[in-house]
Amino acid sequence: MAVYSYDDYGFLSDQPIAGRQTPIAPPPAPWPDGQRPNWTGVEWTMLAYPPPPAPVPVPDAVTPRQIRQALNRAGLRDAVEAAVAAAGRDVQDWWEFALTIERAHPMVEAMLPALGLTPAQADDIFRLAGTL
Repeated sequence: MAVYSYDDYGFLSDQPIAGRQTPIAPPPAPWPDGQRPNWTGVEWTMLAYPPPPAPVPVPDAVTPRQIRQALNRAGLRDAVEAAVAAAGRDVQDWWEFALTIERAHPMVEAMLPALGLTPAQADDIFRLAGTL
């Protein structure tokens, strides 16, 4: 039996969402511009649906100040500083003297497992840094 998922606001979801499903089929697409099926708890109705916001791009590079402030806000600054201190002189020089910190830099990538971070979490830190 097919089930149809809906998000926290009742809008039809393209992804399965446990606990937010119904066996009642929504109206078939195509839907009117700017509308999407919405589950009321009893039936699907068509409601205005704003498009999701465009994802914020990950900056290619940020300044040392920006990354340090983002790490402060994420509670990771001390862990990064300790990892840098435990690393070789090249890493220490890079961290202290780099004019920019590049997201795709091999030293950034190498630190992620040591900090217990996923690439997506690192992207979020760089996005935060880009706003500071």
